[in-house]
Amino acid sequence: TPANQSVNFSETTITIEFDEFIKLQNLQQQLIVSPVMEENPDISIKGKKLIIKLKSELAPNTTYSINFGNAIIDITENNPIPNYKYVFSTGDYLDSLSFSGNVLFAQDLNPKEKVYVMLYESLEDSIPYLKKPKYVAITDKEGNFSITNIAKGTYKVFALEDINSNYVYDLPNEQIAFLENPVSIDSNIAQQNLLLFEEQQDNQYLKKVEHKEYGKVVFCLNQPSEDIVITNNIKEK
Repeated sequence: TPANQSVNFSETTITIEFDEFIKLQNLQQQLIVSPVMEENPDISIKGKKLIIKLKSELAPNTTYSINFGNAIIDITENNPIPNYKYVFSTGDYLDSLSFSGNVLFAQDLNPKEKVYVMLYESLEDSIPYLKKPKYVAITDKEGNFSITNIAKGTYKVFALEDINSNYVYDLPNEQIAFLENPVSIDSNIAQQNLLLFEEQQDNQYLKKVEHKEYGKVVFCLNQPSEDIVITNNIKEK
């Protein structure tokens, strides 16, 4: 309650009751809320009930989908409910258009898993640097994605290996893909291919630091450098 695929939705709590006891597994990695909310819902289990508490204000006349992937599992046999999705609309009808396809790594054309595919209403090329997308989906092991319950419109399309999971292209080693021209969605669109690549970075930056041995620190940079100067500022007491 309210029923899945409800319209004129105005609740803040959703309760879904199953016929057996359930648990959640890897929810943070699998949960996709689209359109993206400012703050993800609080999700908890109470016996056979899954309780969703919405924390963000909902936009008017908008269809939302809460996608759980395979995160809902029965306790007895550990069987997941595959690709479970709860959909509702704050308007009089449910948007039903979809955009689907595949994401490949450009260098070897291998499929890329856990890549976010994002649709933006703003058509600026710089938009993934500036704000979160409207619609989002995540690729599976075969690199396939499907964004559903989209409203008719024109969108800019990007894919992002979002290392820090904030839906913004803000790390130099995050891989990205895009369609050069905006896509007008007025019917279902399928078989769209996106080629993921890592932009060449001119700036030198620190990728990671390792301290596995006593008295030894390893600094890993994004590219070779011949003029690094290390200064020891430790003062002996």
